[in-house]
Parts: sequence; C-alpha cells; structure tokens
Amino acid sequence: MRQTITHERVKILKVIKDKHPQSIYELAKLLGRNLKNVADDVHYLAELGLIELEKGKSNGREKTMPVVNYDKILLEIPV
Repeated sequence: MRQTITHERVKILKVIKDKHPQSIYELAKLLGRNLKNVADDVHYLAELGLIELEKGKSNGREKTMPVVNYDKILLEIPV
C-alpha cells in the first residue's frame, strides 16, 4: 500500500479537499509540482476511486476538476 498511497498522493487528496482547485493545472500550482506528474497521480487516484474528475468548460477551454467527497480513508485488511 505504501507504493500506492504515497506521501505526495495523500498531499494531493488533502489539497483538493481543503482548497477545491478548479483544474489539475491549478492543483499543480498549489502543490508547487510539475503538471504532468500531478496529472499522472490524479488520474491514478481516480482509477482507484479516491478522486472524482468532473469535466467542464471555462473561458472556452475544457477543464478537469478533481473532487474529494470524503474526510478520511479507512483501510481494513483481514489476515
């Protein structure tokens, strides 16, 4: 799980939840990270179902807005 939910990806989830960026570009700016790396992490987290991606338009440009609709993640692994 440590390879899946890295410190940087948890930070992405927290920034989305707290700051509500209107695009992945804005999220990358808030994080001070490279846009491509943030986009890759966002799409990966969306594949896992941890982020919803809402499509929209602003100023004639298409944007993808990341959304987090929960307050915590609980992981339970029976062994």
